[in-house]
Amino acid sequence: MMKRRYYLLIMCVPLLLCFAGCEAKESEDTPDTPNAKPPSIMVNDVLYYSTGEKISIEIDESEFLGRISSVVDISKQPSSNDQANIPYEDAPYAEYQEGIVVLMDDVWILFEAR
Repeated sequence: MMKRRYYLLIMCVPLLLCFAGCEAKESEDTPDTPNAKPPSIMVNDVLYYSTGEKISIEIDESEFLGRISSVVDISKQPSSNDQANIPYEDAPYAEYQEGIVVLMDDVWILFEAR
């Protein structure tokens, strides 16, 4: 009878450790916002996505193409012009090379069409 208990104990411990390891890994891989879309803005019916690249330029207000007029949740993509899924309503944007730049926290961030 004692042997049987030890056998069950020896078999259960690795199984429990396996489940504990799986639980920890699952929580590490789960993002904070699982339905998040890439930061993007729609301008002239084209969706531009953030590259995250900071651009060191100065742009005069006369060069602005427009401003973000409405913001949707990060889990959605913009569906109308001047709409973004980043929390920068009224932020200006301007043309830059092949894309646009958006002024976010006093820094111009590059967005490109895909």
